[in-house]
Amino acid sequence: MLNLSQNLLTELPRDIFVGALKLERLYLSGNRLSVLPFMLFQTAADLQVLDLSDNRLLSFPDNFFARNGQLRQLHLQRNQLKSIGKHSLYSLRELRQLDLSQNSLSVIDRKAFESLDHLLALNVSGNNLTLLSSIIFQSLHALRQLDLSRNQFKQLPSGLFQRQRSLVLLRIDETPIEQFSNWISRYDESLVDPQVLHRLRYLSVQQNRKLTYLPATLFANTPNIRELLLAENGLLQLPTQISGLSRLQRLSVRGNSLGSLPENIKELRQLHYLNILGNEYQCDCSMYWLTAWLANTSTSLRHQMPQAQNHSNGSTNQTPLDSYESIDHQIDALKCQYGYRGDMLRVLSKLNCSVPTVVQFSEPKMHKLLSTAKLECQISGSPVPDIIWVTPRNKILRHHADPDKRPIIIDSKEDAHQPPSAQELAALMDESYIQSLNWTRQNSLVGRRVVLVENGSLLVHNISRIDSGLYTCYAFNVMGKASAGLRLYIDPIVFYRVKIGSILFGTALATAFLLLTLIVQGLRSCLSRWGICNRFYCCVNRKKKSPRKHQIYAMLDSIETYKSQQLERLRENYTQQVHRIRENCAQQVEWIQSSYTSQAKHIREFRDIGSNHLTTLKDQISK
Repeated sequence: MLNLSQNLLTELPRDIFVGALKLERLYLSGNRLSVLPFMLFQTAADLQVLDLSDNRLLSFPDNFFARNGQLRQLHLQRNQLKSIGKHSLYSLRELRQLDLSQNSLSVIDRKAFESLDHLLALNVSGNNLTLLSSIIFQSLHALRQLDLSRNQFKQLPSGLFQRQRSLVLLRIDETPIEQFSNWISRYDESLVDPQVLHRLRYLSVQQNRKLTYLPATLFANTPNIRELLLAENGLLQLPTQISGLSRLQRLSVRGNSLGSLPENIKELRQLHYLNILGNEYQCDCSMYWLTAWLANTSTSLRHQMPQAQNHSNGSTNQTPLDSYESIDHQIDALKCQYGYRGDMLRVLSKLNCSVPTVVQFSEPKMHKLLSTAKLECQISGSPVPDIIWVTPRNKILRHHADPDKRPIIIDSKEDAHQPPSAQELAALMDESYIQSLNWTRQNSLVGRRVVLVENGSLLVHNISRIDSGLYTCYAFNVMGKASAGLRLYIDPIVFYRVKIGSILFGTALATAFLLLTLIVQGLRSCLSRWGICNRFYCCVNRKKKSPRKHQIYAMLDSIETYKSQQLERLRENYTQQVHRIRENCAQQVEWIQSSYTSQAKHIREFRDIGSNHLTTLKDQISK
């Protein structure tokens, strides 16, 4: 080992380490070195630790460390490095720890880390990086710790960590980042694969004031996180997918702009430390659950872990933001937005909040064709629930409790016979999801067949056969949901009347044609008898008109045939109904007869058994 630290050295001779063939550790920190001779350490082939921190180094030429393949640790923090080239770190295949923090780096080549196959820890915090290539960490398969804090990122590229299956610790603190994309996919923002980042235990995303929301895929792709630090950001809400972090032990969301917390946080059974102070809680029914959860003495928040387990794997260098107060101290400090300190749980406990319940709904009844049906679904609950109607044709209508919001209609045309699933209905209850759908707003209640009225009831105008079926009413608010099914039936007498009317109309039309034909034929006979017809060409050439006569007779025959067929069908239908009724009656009589016969048989058997018992008793008494 050779320690030349804190000596104010400004330069080193080219051959200063010529004789250091067995040198393994070299410390040159705290000097004033700005430029080093090319391949200065080539003779120290066994060098494993090199500390060049706290100098004024500006850059390293390509292949500078080409002869130092055994290097394990390289400390370059607190220098003035401007960039890292493609081959600046070439051949350092055994490197385990690389610290580039607190430099002036603005560019790192996308293949700068290509040869660092065994790198475990990488720190590039405190630089001027604004962009990173999506493949910059692609070759770092063994990477366990990564710090990207205090840079100038506004957005990280999609798929940045798609090869980091060994990553344990990740810090992205104090940056102007505005949003996160999908960390494991460059092309599919909705891709979820929990196996990629399954080793991630410690995630710190703190003091990013422009970060207002987190994507749903963030927690879905990191299911095994133990410690999650989200303090001092600008978050407005937390994704509900946070409930999927079943092994989460520490959570800090202090100092954000959260108006509420997702209720499913209480499903985190291993959560022992929590910091939720310093937010802008609205203290409405969406937070009503918090009172019972924080006051529950059996919750995991009341059972802290031993001090030895206070740190997740690899989560060293705790910052002040990592502090956790006891849950009782936090209860005394919690407050609503513009409220008094410590009053939050008292305010929440006095809220009038209740789960929706279906108070009254329309009873099933018959409706005539082309009439108007009103389906009522009266709901009680606090806050006033929204209502979703699902029609038999899977048209979805959402009625808002807020009168300033118009109803929303979602017409499902892709699969009209497939009802929406529970997940789809849950998504429809989310306002942000509704905005992404191809929906249309209902501009007027007039001129539509299926419409919502102001109280949430459903009107079906001009009822037709496709309107019959099950109408489902879903009511929901932040406290829960309820549902009821209403059936709309069409009166079958309408179809019977249509059938009879058609038969009567056909009969009347046939009779009219018959009478008209008889009148015409009688008129022609009279005109021929009086000799008037001989004066007209149409009557003289009778023989030429014989085909028309045959057509008329054929028409009359067809009318008679049609009438006979209709009457025969009515007769057959009537006969079938009579036979069916007779058969049903005979079958009922036979069932009753067989039932009586079997009962009589059982009674006789019971009588015989009783007689046998009496005989046996008499014999025993006589003996």
